[in-house]
Amino acid sequence: MRREFDSRIPLFATAEDGQGRDTEVRPVMRRGAQSDDLTIPVTRSKRLLSLLISKRMFRENRETNTEQSQEKERELLRHVIDSEKISSDKEFFEAVKRRRQSKGDLATVWEEGRRIDMYLVSKAINRLYKDSPPKTLVELGSAGNISPALALPETQVTSVDIDPNIFLNCPYNKLPRKYFSELGKKKDLAYYGEKQTAKLALAERLLPNWKKVIADARNLPFSKDKFDVALVWGTGELLTKFIKEAARVVRPGGHIVSVVWDFRPDKAQSVYKTGRYYFYPKYKLITSKQAESVGLEKIRIPSDFEACERASQKDGQTEGFIFEMFKKEEAD
Repeated sequence: MRREFDSRIPLFATAEDGQGRDTEVRPVMRRGAQSDDLTIPVTRSKRLLSLLISKRMFRENRETNTEQSQEKERELLRHVIDSEKISSDKEFFEAVKRRRQSKGDLATVWEEGRRIDMYLVSKAINRLYKDSPPKTLVELGSAGNISPALALPETQVTSVDIDPNIFLNCPYNKLPRKYFSELGKKKDLAYYGEKQTAKLALAERLLPNWKKVIADARNLPFSKDKFDVALVWGTGELLTKFIKEAARVVRPGGHIVSVVWDFRPDKAQSVYKTGRYYFYPKYKLITSKQAESVGLEKIRIPSDFEACERASQKDGQTEGFIFEMFKKEEAD
């Protein structure tokens, strides 16, 4: 007479290989049970186990292939960025001139705008960090600009803006047209009919060193001394609004960099002498006394940076960029 299994005991158990993978099906019997009673359940369990292992292998292979594909996409983007980047002040002045003469061609405005932004960010950061790039940078009031992340691939860039929709709408979320032509695509996400969410998702996938944070830059959701650099880019009022919070979240010895586009008459005095923007007449440069009040030391702007103020002259008007740089005082 055959003995029956104890219903309180499972029919079979599995052994693991040390990495969480099942490698053996082992019957669990009550003492005295006949081994031939186990033929059917063990066979079925092996089939089930084989199926589970196959699914796991398929999933792991798919994930590996996806990672490899994304890495190739990123390598291609880096190749395109390196081939198109501005490498000298002369090339910078030529790019500003091309953008100014584009006559409303948005593709040229965006392409040259991205290259100009990347050059100015790199110029400032390379001057402040000659030995190695900073590990972390936060851009305040970023409008979704990905140029700092493109310019500084070894730096983790946090892009902060209060408007969640601006990350979808900003033209600077456009990747180089050449990137898509290298992939052999007839239409690129940067300029033709794709959903805005697709453009943003693509930028996030290709730039692992870039992330967006929706927040008010006057009340940042970060602890103090968190970032190596705070970047303020764009208009004259931003640094005035954000400098207190920028000083709080930058670590001692870290830096704050401001780059502002300005437009003035050719014969007008330099902004560095007047201390006031021409295109934003309500706003002034930060004084040394104001900087000291929030624990910052104002850095004197080198002459080659001052030259960027006169990037392009046309019809009696000068277009250029104004730099301000600060260093946070070291802790005692």
